[in-house]
Amino acid sequence: MKQFWDIKRSVASGVMLTLLLMSMLTLAFNIQPVRASGTIYIRADGSIDPSTAPISTVDNVTYTLTGIVTSDADGIVVERDNIVVDGAGYTFQGTNATYSKGTDLTGRSNVTIKNMNIKAFDYGVWLVSSSNNSVSGNNITANTDCDIYLNSSSDNSVSGNNIANTYYGIWLQDSSDNSVYHNNFVNNTQQADSVNSTNVWNDGYPSGGNYWSDYTGVDLYSGPYQNETGRDGIGDTQYVIDENNTDHYPFMNPYTPQPDVAIMNVSLFKTVVGPGCSLNISATVENQGIYTETFDVTAHYWNGTFTPEQWNVFWGMGDVNRNGFIDQADRDAINASFGSVPGDANWNPDADINNDNQVDILDAILCAGH
Repeated sequence: MKQFWDIKRSVASGVMLTLLLMSMLTLAFNIQPVRASGTIYIRADGSIDPSTAPISTVDNVTYTLTGIVTSDADGIVVERDNIVVDGAGYTFQGTNATYSKGTDLTGRSNVTIKNMNIKAFDYGVWLVSSSNNSVSGNNITANTDCDIYLNSSSDNSVSGNNIANTYYGIWLQDSSDNSVYHNNFVNNTQQADSVNSTNVWNDGYPSGGNYWSDYTGVDLYSGPYQNETGRDGIGDTQYVIDENNTDHYPFMNPYTPQPDVAIMNVSLFKTVVGPGCSLNISATVENQGIYTETFDVTAHYWNGTFTPEQWNVFWGMGDVNRNGFIDQADRDAINASFGSVPGDANWNPDADINNDNQVDILDAILCAGH
């Protein structure tokens, strides 16, 4: 397979949510089946060619696929540096045409390719004379010759991809100092091939390396040297590609990325609410990783009976008439005894929320605040 190189080639937040208090709120994301045919180009000036292609950008930095693309030539050709191309779960579908490339990053720097399905091209991802790029979180499968090809390329990161059912899973030629980790190499004729190249095939311990479907090692031990008691999901022996390339921490099972959605902030309009009333919660949720996440947001609340002590706390927040609601009726009760002190005809001790023996603006503020 490698001999035809000279003949054929001359050359990886925040979301603001306003929630109505309920037991559970599920956010659903639906992908619509928009389709387009032919090669898409992201030109050096940031423009998209053709302009009708199902890919959008608002800043000429992040480009997001909005539909399925089928092509009997290349899928997408990137001619611009310092950008992110997010497949958003859509597919680039080829026809296994000779020389075709799902994603062409020739001569590119600082480009991220993520969240794509790339299949049925001659080459899935093509990096030639490229550096500092990231290929992450993609399904790159069933391409004729090679799922990911690097030639004369360095300092690139290939991580979190499913690389399956092709001849060469990944092929590196004259390409060193690249990082390849957290990928699943499954049922490729040759999982990885390296020619005049030395690269890093793991992310250290305990982060680990890659999953190789033809790995035959066992997992009895743990630790950086795999000599400590207890299993850790990492094989005790290395996966050797050649004398210069070794995955020191091969996974025993396919790698599954861990969720990395973080709740950054939660703010409440109120902290206590009576029966039948609603409460708005503002939550800031941020995706801190490289993968598209689908998640549930659940708001829990206590729905029980107040003890006398708890009723006193609620009264101290402004429930003057002690009916379980803090509302206009309580404000009216404060207004009716406003300015009074013990002994006055309009004195109402329940309206003296802060217990300072007078009904004044401080009591009104406490009520209004809740």
